[in-house]
Amino acid sequence: MINEYRVHVSKAQKNAEEILHQLKLAKGYTLVALPCDFLPFEILRTFDIHPIVVSPDRIFDMEPLIDAVILPQNCCHRIPSSEKIKKITVPSFPQEYGESAISPWNAFLLEIIEKIANKSFQKISNEKLFESAHLYSSLRRTVRGISYMRKEKPILLTNKDLWTIFSHALIFPPEYTIPQLSTVLDWLNQEKIESALPSITSIFFGRCHNDVNILDELEQIGFLIVEDDCCIGRRSFDLSYNTESSHLWDEIILSFSFRAFCPCVRSVADRLELLSKLLHSY
Repeated sequence: MINEYRVHVSKAQKNAEEILHQLKLAKGYTLVALPCDFLPFEILRTFDIHPIVVSPDRIFDMEPLIDAVILPQNCCHRIPSSEKIKKITVPSFPQEYGESAISPWNAFLLEIIEKIANKSFQKISNEKLFESAHLYSSLRRTVRGISYMRKEKPILLTNKDLWTIFSHALIFPPEYTIPQLSTVLDWLNQEKIESALPSITSIFFGRCHNDVNILDELEQIGFLIVEDDCCIGRRSFDLSYNTESSHLWDEIILSFSFRAFCPCVRSVADRLELLSKLLHSY
């Protein structure tokens, strides 16, 4: 099963530009590149903006497709200037979280979206928001399910496989990736294996784009990576809220505001406090 998925992903990566080009033609989406998911994807999609998380070198491979690049001012990524791609630098982010974060995050998001689209928005489509929220919630549940099953049956997936899944889910639209990832999750659930060897359960901390071979090497000497604090990793799919809420926009922002994010987005003190709050989950 995993070999079939590897083949599928390999083809998708080779044809990424064509797949995303067809998405733009079919949906009229604006494509924006980000180094990580520091903006809520479901809200962007409500405004016909499809976010993709890619490394700087990949951005220029996709230059004809990408309409804008969005970067935190202090991001470790350095994107060379290009006349063909709009570059939006975000100098600061709302540091509040919880109920007090809804208003500043709301204003912040609308400002970013208006910069991307080159227009202001007077009305938000609740129908689009509902559809987008359901898609991304389904995607996150599926990816986290795979991550959990990989912890239980690490012999079935390498860390390289797992990061390929993360990357795939952060580039292509949910409606494209969910069917394949659901098949992988079903396979993991059904496979019977003998008990795994005892390992030291570990959380991995890293930057945006890591050499994931290091993680497999760590596991070969007795560690088991069960969680991570990386910009492209499990943290990208650790977001949940009530998709049936009558105040869905606020629900999304409220949940999103508790993200620890990376140090170039979240202050050290707030990041430490939020990570401490999350420890019970680990």
